[in-house]
Amino acid sequence: MPLIDANYAITSRFNVPGLKAAMDMLGYYGGPVRSPMLPLTDEEKAALRKTLVKAGIMK
Repeated sequence: MPLIDANYAITSRFNVPGLKAAMDMLGYYGGPVRSPMLPLTDEEKAALRKTLVKAGIMK
């Protein structure tokens, strides 16, 4: 189930900005978020990172 949690966090909770942030965290180029969407806040990035670590995607 950890991958389902990560998928949910990226696609449902954080949407495109979450996908781009996750790519950046994993060493890929996610690119900037285009308007009207906003980049993730530091708190959202921390929550996303925690989810990725819990899923075993990141250390």
